[in-house]
Amino acid sequence: MTSEYSVLLSSSRRGISLLLVVAMLGGLIFVTTAAADLIWTVSRGSRAIGDSESAYFAAQAAVERALLEFEKGSGSLTGLQAPTAIPLPGNPLATYTTSANEDIYAPAYTSDLDAEDDETQPITASNRLLVNVAPGKSFFLNLSTSGAGYPSNVQVNLRTNLTAAMTLTVFAQNTQATTTLISRGNQSTVNIPPAASNDAKIAIKNPAGNPTATVRFSPTGGNLPLGIIITGTGRYRGAERKIEVAKPNWVFY
Repeated sequence: MTSEYSVLLSSSRRGISLLLVVAMLGGLIFVTTAAADLIWTVSRGSRAIGDSESAYFAAQAAVERALLEFEKGSGSLTGLQAPTAIPLPGNPLATYTTSANEDIYAPAYTSDLDAEDDETQPITASNRLLVNVAPGKSFFLNLSTSGAGYPSNVQVNLRTNLTAAMTLTVFAQNTQATTTLISRGNQSTVNIPPAASNDAKIAIKNPAGNPTATVRFSPTGGNLPLGIIITGTGRYRGAERKIEVAKPNWVFY
């Protein structure tokens, strides 16, 4: 009996030991699998972040390239349209495309420019542009972006009583074309060819002794562009990022 009992006890202990070993191995496999899955998830997430950053840099390169063209004076609205993917220098796997559109709405970030009726609609003859020029300040409007569509003419008139007349100067081909003094009730019509072939620009100066002057721009025969919207789209290994930049064609100084 004692011998049989010893054999049974020994077999029982071996069985328990085997179960413990199996349980430990199972737990080790579970922990290892969970750790491997976590490492893979983190690695995949890190790679996705890296791919997204590369796509962002490609989009940034597209926008900077377009802005540089305008800084050099060779920028064209049609020339900025680059729907074919362009490889990023130094990283050919990253590519970018560029698009550009006219900005025909009054900006929402300043109260100095506003649409007369509805700021959610383009600047037209029925939704004119109002410009507030502070005393001693000037407003400059550049209507010479190549490829942009311009109205056949722009009518400028003053809506404020002034002590001294404002000076309106029109430039064509980088040469001063006309200078007109405007006061309340007077208006000046500026002819702008649709193709901007005359490189037209308008400057309005309000003398220091005047109050803030409200000037109204009324385009005829089309919208009045107030800049361009440049969109750069970068792609890298399936990741895509977009950057949109507004380049106004006006400035107060």
